[in-house]
Amino acid sequence: GGGGGGRGGLGFNKSKDIRIPNDKVGLVIGRGGETIKNLQADTGARIQIAKDTRPGSPNRVVTLSGSEEQIDIGLNLRDY
Repeated sequence: GGGGGGRGGLGFNKSKDIRIPNDKVGLVIGRGGETIKNLQADTGARIQIAKDTRPGSPNRVVTLSGSEEQIDIGLNLRDY
């Protein structure tokens, strides 16, 4: 059996990185950040989008933080 995560051993405050295409970042953020605020309110997860992309990369890294359930809901961002 392996050891569990460090802080928050109850399954809270996990984080997961997903990648979304650069051309979809605006859809996720929305006008004035409205869409991302709504997503965070609806899922309870914290959603952070990297400001910069790696040179030549077609994707932007998005970090989801929260409970496992919140992150699972947030993973639907990949469907944008």
